[in-house]
Amino acid sequence: MLRQLGKFFDAYLLRDIDRPLALEWRTWRVQKVSPSTVNREDEVLKDVLGSSCPRYLAENPLAGLPVLRTPDVETRILTPDEEFAILRVADPIDRAAVLCGLDALMRRGSVINLQRENNHGTYLTLLNAKTGTYKVPLSRRLTLALNEISGSSARYFETFWPQAENNLSRAFERLCRAAGVCHGRAAGGVTFHSLRHTGASRMLAAGVDIKTVMLIGGWRDLKVLNRYLHPTDDAKRAAVETIGSGLARSVHVY
Repeated sequence: MLRQLGKFFDAYLLRDIDRPLALEWRTWRVQKVSPSTVNREDEVLKDVLGSSCPRYLAENPLAGLPVLRTPDVETRILTPDEEFAILRVADPIDRAAVLCGLDALMRRGSVINLQRENNHGTYLTLLNAKTGTYKVPLSRRLTLALNEISGSSARYFETFWPQAENNLSRAFERLCRAAGVCHGRAAGGVTFHSLRHTGASRMLAAGVDIKTVMLIGGWRDLKVLNRYLHPTDDAKRAAVETIGSGLARSVHVY
């Protein structure tokens, strides 16, 4: 994000960065990326400028600046058939990356920074994750996939570097296209982040308690986890059928 911000702000002195300039940056940036991305970059810029106060700036020029409105588009989860199609066309590195997102609920940053020394056989230690360091158990198929990655580099996914997160997203898009799976939220398709949503939703649908899901995904706030839960129509139908399933036949009206 700092690199992206630098493409616009590196041409200015710190004292020249004010609210009108920030609004100009927003107008320029929103033509290239989604409003949600601009909001995330805006938070980084606010933190950077805030650290300059009061030594270099009297006040943060972005303080109180409202966030951009984002479209209310729900992240779609993968169907089992889509998952099978994607894994079928993936090479060993891409397959391991997909399973990191799906089975370990890993974010892109955690995936591309995963090192061999973080693999302890039965679990992974995720360092510098968004919510701090935490451990994730290894599924059997993720263990096999990571073992198939050859080479001696410290990072499993060295081939994605530099610009690793963007390259990971592009690799997933190529997999989707090769598998015939719709890609991109704007088109009603999936993205790499959909893997995290899919894994969390499947765990809960299988009866895993919500506290365990929070620990595996590294969530600290139930409100945040709630955005990742996507009950299927079948699950909702089964849920309502449980209401009357325990009643005696004599009280059944229908």
